[in-house]
Amino acid sequence: MGAESKSAGAENRLQLADVDWAMLRHGWKTAAAKSPSTRLEVYDGHLPEAMWDEYCPQFAALLNTMPWDDLDHGDIVVTPATLADWYARLDEQGGTDYTMLTRGAGWNDLRNH
Repeated sequence: MGAESKSAGAENRLQLADVDWAMLRHGWKTAAAKSPSTRLEVYDGHLPEAMWDEYCPQFAALLNTMPWDDLDHGDIVVTPATLADWYARLDEQGGTDYTMLTRGAGWNDLRNH
């Protein structure tokens, strides 16, 4: 048919039993000391809707810097409406989501670039 491969899937799973928790704690303490104004936020389930306007542009920026193999695509745009749709489809499928993000000094400067 003349088709060519553009993307190969991969799945990575972290085996929690194999995590070096002491090294992880040390790394986190070191990073926290270097950037004391940065905080880690963990969300078990959907992000609060009050965050969507702030979160969506940052998430889109992340997606637009990820490697996508040889796929051709324009700018990925994430809006509160697309996030709501994604959450609705996730709920219909019985899925769950977890979000971890960091915030620190300069957050407002970063989201404007």
